[in-house]
Amino acid sequence: MDVKVVTAEGVPIDGAVVSLCSVPNNGFVPEIASITDDQGMASVICEHVKGEYVFSVYTDLHGVTKISVTLSGKKKDLPVVLNVTPKTETT
Repeated sequence: MDVKVVTAEGVPIDGAVVSLCSVPNNGFVPEIASITDDQGMASVICEHVKGEYVFSVYTDLHGVTKISVTLSGKKKDLPVVLNVTPKTETT
């Protein structure tokens, strides 16, 4: 499954580490991560079916972001756009 990692402003993020946390129907989740290219694109190994997916995205600037996405199972879903926001500091 192709994914695209972008900032809140839509700017592609190069070097983001993307992995799956969960897939529809409690399916198999491979313990493997992909790294985005200069266009923010990466391929994640999983079957593209209808349902909810949870991705983990790590960047140096944003830290770890968990992103939940519900897909229709159709090609129009791809690439899955994962929008990350800066981590916030709390004191």
